Amino acid sequence: MSDDSLKRRLNKEDKKIIKFLRTVDVEGHPDVTPECTITLNFDKNPYFKNSSLTKNFKISEKGIFDVRCTPVIWKNGKGNTAVLEEKSSKQSHTDMPKSGEVELMIG
Repeated sequence: MSDDSLKRRLNKEDKKIIKFLRTVDVEGHPDVTPECTITLNFDKNPYFKNSSLTKNFKISEKGIFDVRCTPVIWKNGKGNTAVLEEKSSKQSHTDMPKSGEVELMIG
């Protein structure tokens, strides 16, 4: 949290979660492989069940062409589950999104 550019990019909830970040591992080098993997390793926390989150980038000469990431397994009342729980208390069950309509992206 000592990096000013990082602080500006994080919202209030991100700043709470980042306190549990233990290490960041980066694998790959553009001169050796067209692939880069970033893994965020977390201590046990009240927000999600994952101990690590990984994002893999495959890069071509024209730029990034494939990105894959670990889905976050949020604990009840945290992350997107908090938003869905809040909506469900305001909507009838027929207004809730069908399975597969809600997609979680890690960015």
